[in-house]
Amino acid sequence: MKKRIAILGGGLSGLSAAFHLRKAGKEFLLFEKEEKIGGLSSSFLINKFSFDYTGHFLHFKTKYGKALVSSFLRNNLKAHERIASVYTAGEYIPYPFQVNYRKLKNKIIAAECDKGLEKIARIKKSEGFKTFKEWIIGTMGEGIAKHFMLPYNEKLYKSDLSKLLPAGPATYIPDIKEKKKAYGYNTSFFYPKEGGSGALAKAINEKVFDRILYCAEVTGIKGNTVVFNKNRGVSGFDSVISTIPLPELVLLLKGAPESVLKAAKKLKYVSVFALNLGIGRAGINKNNWIYFSDPKISFYRVGFYSNVSKKLCPPWTSSLYAEVSIKQGEKLDEKKLVEKIKKDLIRTGILKKHDSIIAEQKLFMKYAYVIFDLNYYKNMAVINKYLKKRKIISIGRYGAWNYSAMEDALLDGKRAADSV
Repeated sequence: MKKRIAILGGGLSGLSAAFHLRKAGKEFLLFEKEEKIGGLSSSFLINKFSFDYTGHFLHFKTKYGKALVSSFLRNNLKAHERIASVYTAGEYIPYPFQVNYRKLKNKIIAAECDKGLEKIARIKKSEGFKTFKEWIIGTMGEGIAKHFMLPYNEKLYKSDLSKLLPAGPATYIPDIKEKKKAYGYNTSFFYPKEGGSGALAKAINEKVFDRILYCAEVTGIKGNTVVFNKNRGVSGFDSVISTIPLPELVLLLKGAPESVLKAAKKLKYVSVFALNLGIGRAGINKNNWIYFSDPKISFYRVGFYSNVSKKLCPPWTSSLYAEVSIKQGEKLDEKKLVEKIKKDLIRTGILKKHDSIIAEQKLFMKYAYVIFDLNYYKNMAVINKYLKKRKIISIGRYGAWNYSAMEDALLDGKRAADSV
């Protein structure tokens, strides 16, 4: 008899698991709480503007990942060379800051950055940093840390960086040890020509849609039964592949020991509020995205949909997203925040006072960035040991509770499918 696998969640990692299970001839059923698949990789059509859950771009590290996406999207995939900037001390310079700070008009800041780099060059320490703050200062110097890296990451993670591990976020920060033409993991990226980031999930769905239960919110896992919508269930599963955010998954496990429940409760994260805007003016900015370290400015990043595909908005218009980091559990005054974002877009020169906003969408992502606090690995070890005992594979950015990108989600799905 073939094994039966339950997949919880129809985001990219869940859909990838479904695709690879089907390819291997394995039996599965996918539970999706919404009316459509895609999760945070979904797209929305608002007044002829196509919006995403902010910037969901494809960065390939593996040949398999690129080939897989290409097989789904075929001709609906376009390569882009990154155009990104940093806004600091009231100026725009090319990204990354740690390579381009000498382009600042403020030469005092540039001199402090040079001095910091000279100091760490004498010390020659490249590893053994215990905290994220130590890693930033130790690898980039006090000047770069002071003028960009510390304020930006404190703004993003809403945390004291001396209480975070360098693991996770440090992986995605450009290494400046060697001289290169371009720096960072995202020097080039891919994006659908039309349909937004949601086009990828839709393409995978075409391969597995007949094995998906929509509007089926998982509310419990008891033995080999997946309970959904509180009083319905499907039994007989041999294993479970879950993409549900880890703190929520643990609460669904009937009979989970107190030690596991406590560990899950200690997991840290930040939320993100995003404002998508359609603007009645073409060519509002040349960048794909811009980073903002100034704590007085509400958003930490602004990106421009209309610069990756003209088919995402009507003619003679532009579209953008602004991302604001929200501390875990913080109450949100949405109206005030939206007003502040719009004012800051004008203040930073992205919008003009007379610009007309012709499309607007507000999005809130409860789980946006995983926080690698000093107890991260200890708590994860407790949870993962129990999940293994229950034959549950937890995958995806929030299922695995890790820092990852879209390709990682797809590869997570493949690995999970291969292992059951």
